[in-house]
Amino acid sequence: CDEPVYDFGSADNSTSIDHTFVIKNIGDTTLEITNIRAACGCTVAKVSTRSIPPGGTSELTANLNLRGRNGRQSKGITISSNDPDNPNLVVTMVGNATSAISLSTERIMFGQLNAGEETSTPLEIRTADNVNMNITGIETGHEAISVEEETGADGVKRLQVSLKGPAQPGPFTSNIKIMTDN
Repeated sequence: CDEPVYDFGSADNSTSIDHTFVIKNIGDTTLEITNIRAACGCTVAKVSTRSIPPGGTSELTANLNLRGRNGRQSKGITISSNDPDNPNLVVTMVGNATSAISLSTERIMFGQLNAGEETSTPLEIRTADNVNMNITGIETGHEAISVEEETGADGVKRLQVSLKGPAQPGPFTSNIKIMTDN
């Protein structure tokens, strides 16, 4: 493959990226593709033909679903064949997944709390290109979690997420759902 890495640049994380890699047989016998394996379930690939004569080509069509992904992405596809010198060729799609709204963190870890003890941490919500956004609702997954909202002069939404130590000992996980008009 003359271009085994495809850089898609930046793309919105509500879309998917399509690209075609051209696989060429530069050997003197027929190249047989035996397997195509994507690195994760977000990538799908199919080849136009699995048997490539000497000097011939095959197209590997790849689709990378960016839904819900943020930041730098690098997803490889391994093409296994009967090539004695390179039996596993890896082609890769790389780039940045962006979103209209970003959080300063997507996971909050409070650590260990005693019953009745309370702790809090800040969370910032920003929009791409500083587009105006309003928070229309906040739902917490548990009564021990509370969220207070404040908007800074810079337009950044700041939330103070608090957790009151649960009455029962043991691990505790929950979700916070933030609705906006963006």
